[in-house]
Amino acid sequence: GDVQNDPSVLPYKAPAVDVAAGGTFVVAVLEDGSAACLGGVEDVVQPPSGTTFVACDACEKIVMLLDAAGRLYATSTPKLAPQLIPGLPDDDSVVSFSAGAMCFAAATARGRLFTWGDGLQGTLGLGVNVKKTVETATRVPGFGDEDGERAAVSVACCRGQSNPKRHGTEPGQEGPRVHVTTADGRLHIAGTTHKGLGADHLHKVLYGPCDHLSFYEVGGAAADPKGAPCPTGAAEDLAATPEEAAHRMAVEPGNYGKDGRTHYLETARIVHSTPAHIHSLALSDDGRLFAWGCGSNGRTGLRAFMRGPGGSKRRMKCYVSTPTAIEALDGRRVLNYGIGRYWGFAIVEPLSSRPASAAGPA
Repeated sequence: GDVQNDPSVLPYKAPAVDVAAGGTFVVAVLEDGSAACLGGVEDVVQPPSGTTFVACDACEKIVMLLDAAGRLYATSTPKLAPQLIPGLPDDDSVVSFSAGAMCFAAATARGRLFTWGDGLQGTLGLGVNVKKTVETATRVPGFGDEDGERAAVSVACCRGQSNPKRHGTEPGQEGPRVHVTTADGRLHIAGTTHKGLGADHLHKVLYGPCDHLSFYEVGGAAADPKGAPCPTGAAEDLAATPEEAAHRMAVEPGNYGKDGRTHYLETARIVHSTPAHIHSLALSDDGRLFAWGCGSNGRTGLRAFMRGPGGSKRRMKCYVSTPTAIEALDGRRVLNYGIGRYWGFAIVEPLSSRPASAAGPA
């Protein structure tokens, strides 16, 4: 079809209150409580009787819709009536949800976490390598308002990876992830650790020996605690200045690798994080944007170098296992961000006009 290079107002019948992009279409929740799709499919999606839609998400061919009562629906095409997601509790409302290329997640008002879809490489965080698709929303242990648990407040599933390079169920391969942010500002990751995507190594990572079958809190135990720490990403070139390196990694000076932990992001309060094909972004409440994963094609935005044999460097061809603050955004507060298969973007404001708090992802 025709390619449109210039932004234009979409011809919806009412003002939009939320919008999401699928594989070949755009879906929007309208002010009247309905939803409408444009692009590869064009149709109006009416909410069930007695309720209205208030939020949406989409990925590939899937549309997810949240109603005013906190109930979550999904459909594989707007021409089919949305169906309630099975397995979600009737006594708790959904407050955050995400459609990924291969899996899905939702967090509730009580901080509980539910995942479903593709579970290979531990993507669903259920503690096992699930070889079959999980068709029912399944509660993930360790998240909620019960004693000793942390409340999940924001979820994001991997996009741009509908056909990962897998070989059976072997660990340490390219694969999707789920990111969960909790009310205490900590980031948790389930799924592949390949290419540094698990944020749990003190060294550069080529093929990780394992995957996160359960949700790993970033900053926790390192996968390689016995090795001499060697920061990756932008922090690698700043190792001579520990304070600056600690700032880039949001680590207290002197804590890097201490007691077998990475301590990544310990001085940052993360409000949202999103995984894409082979890189990830995370936003802190003070407006810093952190990136990690594969830096090829410049997708992380990091001025990172990989030291090869003899000290040679290959720009942006590194696997960065350290969530690293993007240098080009120094002095600017990030208000919002977006991420895709090969790219990322940020909406920023100068320090002189800082707002009260940072927003979530685009």
